[in-house]
Amino acid sequence: MLIAVLTLVTIVAAEFGARVAWPEFEDDDAYLNTLYWRALNSDTVVSHDHPNYDPKLGFKHKPNARRVVRTTEFEYEVRTNSLGFRTRELLPVRKLAKRIVLLGDSMFEGVGTREDERVANRLTTLSQADPSGFPIDAYNFAVRGYNTAQAFAVLKQYGAEVSPKRVMLGFFVGNDFLPNYVATITAEGEYQISDERVEQVKTWLRDAHVGALWHSRIFRVLNLRGYVVRTRYQLSASPAVLERTCGWIAKVAQQTRALGAELDVVIFYPKHAVKGGFFEWWSNSVTAGKAVAGCVRANGLGLIDLIEKISGRDAAKRYYWAADGHLNAAGEHRLAGILFEYLNDN
Repeated sequence: MLIAVLTLVTIVAAEFGARVAWPEFEDDDAYLNTLYWRALNSDTVVSHDHPNYDPKLGFKHKPNARRVVRTTEFEYEVRTNSLGFRTRELLPVRKLAKRIVLLGDSMFEGVGTREDERVANRLTTLSQADPSGFPIDAYNFAVRGYNTAQAFAVLKQYGAEVSPKRVMLGFFVGNDFLPNYVATITAEGEYQISDERVEQVKTWLRDAHVGALWHSRIFRVLNLRGYVVRTRYQLSASPAVLERTCGWIAKVAQQTRALGAELDVVIFYPKHAVKGGFFEWWSNSVTAGKAVAGCVRANGLGLIDLIEKISGRDAAKRYYWAADGHLNAAGEHRLAGILFEYLNDN
């Protein structure tokens, strides 16, 4: 009984301390809104006030821009072409070259890496160094923060101009599922966020709180600090969310076929999934990735499941930035090698 009483006193004292330390989590709506953004793990805001607002894509880089990005881990220059993407200007189609366009988010765009280290540039370099193979002209139309719906919108708007023979769609397990669920494209072709679907996700997050835990300040803090990651992947693998993602991939495939090209889906995993161990097992992130891989196979599309190529503690340390979580220069080189080998075999 003494142990039970002491435990209860400790819990009450901790809860009281948490309420004093984190008063910002008192308001239910404010907390749920913060939890929603933590679950999405991506910026899906589409606002006319956004400095790079684009009605068809939501947002994109400014055309013909140059800026330097500095963090505690890296420094690199972002250069965009006349269309507003981090890639070179489009050149005339070469007869014998395999023309490729990369779509997706920051995992393909190349956060933290110089232009000559990024995967599209590396693919071209690798093809030039291999006279026995075919030349590759790769263009990177991936943008940090994009989801699969935006990748589809990019292909629909610029596909004919790029005229690719192959489209490689990057899918990031860490933050593509839920943004795909709330995204929509209107009949006029404008990218928007569905308020109804946003509220549905918030309802799911609210229902994930068991009983009195909804009112516990300690649980709210712990949830935002980590437990929401598990909830994110549980929702990602749920039938409704998975079906929405598979639907967007199918739309990309349809648009690719309309261009006379082939589609391959490249599945990226967060660093903790690559590293493996308890957190990967606890979060179920790989399970969510395998679910979308099944959808890709069911649609008869090409698949590069990177967890089969890059995995283990050593790989996570070697190929990812320590804190940022994106691929570093070595990771970009490894990714380019994987894609180059795949393209030669297919």
